[in-house]
Amino acid sequence: MVKKAIQEKRINFRLKQERYREQLATSTDVLDAQVLLTQAENNYYSALSDYHIAKARLERAIGKE
Repeated sequence: MVKKAIQEKRINFRLKQERYREQLATSTDVLDAQVLLTQAENNYYSALSDYHIAKARLERAIGKE
């Protein structure tokens, strides 16, 4: 689900860039799209990091190496 959100944000960003090249969008539109993409990627990597930390803590708690 999160990967799909990132993919959608990438598509949106590319579309905004193309519209900007065609002078149908402003630079602010492109920057906003880039911010949304960066936030989605950050959320994904943060969740992935949290998952791995929680998994490592669980394995340590049960004595698994």
